[in-house]
Amino acid sequence: MARRQVWILRTASIWVFYVMAVLDENMIVDRTGPLAFRMVPIGLTIVSFVLATTSLRKSIFISNEINVRLSIIDLAPDAMNPNLAR
Repeated sequence: MARRQVWILRTASIWVFYVMAVLDENMIVDRTGPLAFRMVPIGLTIVSFVLATTSLRKSIFISNEINVRLSIIDLAPDAMNPNLAR
């Protein structure tokens, strides 16, 4: 995964947090609908938070892996080239 894809994943995760927090706030404040009508979006918000947290943690892990691999290449560029090992 490239750095650009990691940033897209992070941006999508943060967007989900923002949108679902606003939706949740509106569902809690608005008391005109029945409880079941409000509980469905709140339940979907919980699921969305879990998925967004998972994707955000995965993007952090991938970003760290990219940094480690780049540092290995910087330290030993000849070790990463299989043609020079012969």
